[in-house]
Amino acid sequence: MKLTRLATVVVVLAVAGCSMATAVAIMTRHSPAGRAAKQGRSSRQTLAIVGNVSRGLYPGARPTPIDLVIRNRYRHALRLTSVAVSIKAVRAPRSTPELPCTTADFGVGGYRGSFKAPPGSSTLLHDGVPIARWPTLRMVDRPYNQDGCKGATVELSYHALAGKSGGN
Repeated sequence: MKLTRLATVVVVLAVAGCSMATAVAIMTRHSPAGRAAKQGRSSRQTLAIVGNVSRGLYPGARPTPIDLVIRNRYRHALRLTSVAVSIKAVRAPRSTPELPCTTADFGVGGYRGSFKAPPGSSTLLHDGVPIARWPTLRMVDRPYNQDGCKGATVELSYHALAGKSGGN
């Protein structure tokens, strides 16, 4: 199976102080700088990932699983062998020097294992993927008041590695 690194995408996810949040990622085919332009091709959308967080976050709580909805625009199945999640930025309107809120206040865990994304839409939940393998988002319990994170928005980035699936 030939693996293709899919582009880095930024996802906006409202977390702190919310009972539910959604993250959306659009993956495009990645090519080395300038290669697509030299060949007269442009990047096209090949995979979309939406992550749903079903419970709110608070300092010290267990990591919250992110159910991925994967929309595969190819006519064949893709095998995602890696979906890494990273925090790009935090926008915290209530943050002050006395009540800071930064990327250090949040943590993420990547998807563990591989996932077959058939043409069309699929979800981790619907396909019976154990929750223990899902990516996660959590709020770290820091040694100071974290009220500056109430209503914060966390920007996530997904990095995926996928290839054409050779069967079931």
